[in-house]
Parts: sequence; C-alpha cells; structure tokens
Amino acid sequence: MSQPSSDNQRSGLHLAKESASNPKAAPLQVVADALDQMRYGVIQLTVHDGKLVQLDITERRRFAS
Repeated sequence: MSQPSSDNQRSGLHLAKESASNPKAAPLQVVADALDQMRYGVIQLTVHDGKLVQLDITERRRFAS
C-alpha cells in the first residue's frame, strides 16, 4: 500500500483528538483510509464482542493484457 500523504497525516492528528471523545472514530477512519487507497481488492473486518479488532487488506494489482 502507498504511504499516506501529508493531508492524511494531518487528518490523523485531527482524528487523534476526535478518537479520545469517540472510541469508534479511529477504527472507522482506518477502514475509510483503506477504501480510499485501494483500487481492487478485499477488506476483511474481524469483530469480537461487537468491537472491531482486526482489519485485513488484500490488494489486487491488475495489468493490461
């Protein structure tokens, strides 16, 4: 996966403040960031007791034939 841009890093700082008041904000932002960066692939979420505990990303690279 590509490195986050400086815009994403800045939004991460904003997210750190927000996640202190809303513990669900950080995991949801990670999912949103994964969707933004991916073109083809699978995002698999693992939930235990109603809480997101793991995010697996399988990215596909497609080449012109």
